[in-house]
Amino acid sequence: MDFTAELATGRFEKKQIESIVSQIVSDTEQIKRLWKLTVCDDEQTSWRALWTCEHLIKKRPEFFESHRDEIEQRFLECFHEGKKRLLLNMLLSMPVSQPLSVALLNCSFDLITKPHEAVAVRVAAIKLAFEMCRTEPELLREFFMTIDNIDLATSPPALKSICRRLLKFKNK
Repeated sequence: MDFTAELATGRFEKKQIESIVSQIVSDTEQIKRLWKLTVCDDEQTSWRALWTCEHLIKKRPEFFESHRDEIEQRFLECFHEGKKRLLLNMLLSMPVSQPLSVALLNCSFDLITKPHEAVAVRVAAIKLAFEMCRTEPELLREFFMTIDNIDLATSPPALKSICRRLLKFKNK
């Protein structure tokens, strides 16, 4: 089964992702091959492979949980907005690690406060920071202070929505 060509050429849509996922979900060697493609030199192929992994993690979380440190490190070093969002979503699909990764939490807070950052990245960073901070009450206070400082009047709808939804937890 060669999904490499499908990742590298032509249009790539959710139906191709679902097809690849259904073909390889029970084959650990093929999943490893897909995971290796997430760091190949071809930007388009690596992004598409990562997008496929974002869907695959829902069906094979145990494979990706063993790569959690690598996913975190890739996220911390990532400059590609699409990949950054995908890596954040993969981290959101996993239980919060203990002890908390200070670097990951700091990076999430930094992304939350950067108005020039892609909205989808900021929303995912807010979700991840919230999940991480829920484990430590003093961090939760800092999280809500950060969210309170976002100018919701000028924010995009997705950002407004997640902030308003999470601010409901503030006084609980």
